[in-house]
Amino acid sequence: MCNKMSIEEMVLKLTSTRCVGIEITNTTKSLTLQGARTFCESGYNSIPPALTIPPGETENCVFVKKDLAPTGSVGLLIYNCGKFSLAIMFSNPFDYNIYKVWYGIHILEGTKEHHNLEELYRDMYYKMSPNRFFDKAEVSKSTKSIALHYEGYHVIATMSFDSKAILKVKIEEK
Repeated sequence: MCNKMSIEEMVLKLTSTRCVGIEITNTTKSLTLQGARTFCESGYNSIPPALTIPPGETENCVFVKKDLAPTGSVGLLIYNCGKFSLAIMFSNPFDYNIYKVWYGIHILEGTKEHHNLEELYRDMYYKMSPNRFFDKAEVSKSTKSIALHYEGYHVIATMSFDSKAILKVKIEEK
């Protein structure tokens, strides 16, 4: 699905009080992201991710909180990239006084399909420490970007601190 609107335009049109719009840009010449799968800890996937993101393409998807629920938009998006999988974790909670805004990127080696996305989400959110295949960041008014490297590929991500947050991920060849 090719979305003609920018991710910023897409989330601006939403009436939800919490959402995460994800933009994935694949600048590689040979890597195709495929088999998109999602898990929502809270909220739901309002605009689904593209099943594949071929080289040179950018695709968007949006996750939103459920109406009238005191929860946010929290979950996981994962793509198979051939020799590895790319997992993107996000959390834009309903109450910033109780919960923090987080995002994370995890490169999973191998072609194994990850059947339990809830477990993967919980590991990324609660258990894993930063390493060469995983990093996460708390989002605030000044937030660091995340960068991981794997076999000639470079993955960079940033997330905005906003009720309608934007998470941008770029995959490029070194």
